[in-house]
Amino acid sequence: MELAVLEDIPPRVRLTINSQISLVANKFIPSAEIKDIVNSIFFEPQQLLSTEKLEDKNIRVIFAIIKGLALRNAPVLNTVLPSLLELLKDSKHGLAVARGFSIILAPHDLLTKDNYCMVSGLHKQKVFNLLVPAIASSFKTADPSTKTNYLIGLSGILRWIPYTIMEPELSQLTPLLLQCLDLQQSQAPQGQQQQFDDVKKATVDTLIAVLTHEPKALEEHAASLITRLLSTASAASAKTKAAAATPTNSPALRAAALKCLALIPERLRGEIVLPFKRQVVKKLTAALDDSKRAVRLEAVKCRAAWLGMDEVDDDDE
Repeated sequence: MELAVLEDIPPRVRLTINSQISLVANKFIPSAEIKDIVNSIFFEPQQLLSTEKLEDKNIRVIFAIIKGLALRNAPVLNTVLPSLLELLKDSKHGLAVARGFSIILAPHDLLTKDNYCMVSGLHKQKVFNLLVPAIASSFKTADPSTKTNYLIGLSGILRWIPYTIMEPELSQLTPLLLQCLDLQQSQAPQGQQQQFDDVKKATVDTLIAVLTHEPKALEEHAASLITRLLSTASAASAKTKAAAATPTNSPALRAAALKCLALIPERLRGEIVLPFKRQVVKKLTAALDDSKRAVRLEAVKCRAAWLGMDEVDDDDE
C-alpha cells in the first residue's frame, strides 16, 4: 500500500500495484483475520475512509481493496460499503469516489477462478443490495451540488449487474437512469469528459436491457425517455450565451442512443408512443447527416422503426 500512494510513479506501475492489492485482499487474508485487518485500514488507526485522507491515489487503493473483498463476498463489506457511500457527499473528492464504483465489479484478467481467486457466485447480488437502494435513497436528499456523484456511482455499478438482479428495483432506478442521461460532458472536470460519456453509454445499455426484458417499467416515463435519447443522439449540446455548441456525445454513445430509441416503438404500446412519432422523425434528420457512418446507420434503422408504426396499425385494422 505504501508503494501505491507514492507521488511520482508511472500510471501503468500504479495500476499494476493496485491489481496486486486486490489480489492480496482476495486471496491472502485469512477469513478469521479479515475483519480486523480491513477495519484497521479503513477505520482506526489508518482511517483511509476519512475525508481527511481523500486523495486520488488513496481513492484508487480504497477501491482496489474493496474489489478484492467484493469478489470473495467478505462479510466486512456490510460495514465498509455504507461508509464508502458517505464519501459521495464530499464536495472536493466525491466525484473521484463516484468514478471508482465502476471498478468494484468490472472484469479483471488477474482476478479469476483460473488464478485461484475466490469468486463468489453471489458477489454481484451482495454489492447491488448494499449499494444501489442506498444510493437511490440518498440521492433524494443529497445536496444539489453532489447529486451528480450519486448518478455516476449508480451507473458504475449497474453497468456490470445482470438484469435479473436489478429488476426488483426498477421502479426506483428508472428515474435515476433518466437523469444520468442529463449529465453534460462540458460540465465535467478538465480531462474527465470521456468518463461522463462512459457513464451515459452504460446508462443507455441498461435502458436497452429494460426495454428488452420489462418495457412496462418505462411506459410512464416514455416522454422523458424519448426526449433524453434524442438529445443524447446529438453530436453537440445546445448553444449557450457563453459559448457555441461543442461536440459532447461520442459516436459510440450517439449510436447506442439511436439503437435504444429504435426499440421504443417495438417494445412500448402504440398508443403511448404514437404521439411522439412526428417529433422523433423530424429530429432524426440531424443524426441521418452525422459525420460518422455507424451513427448514420443506426439513424436509418431508427427512422424506419418509427415510420413503420402506421404500417403496423394499418395491418391490425
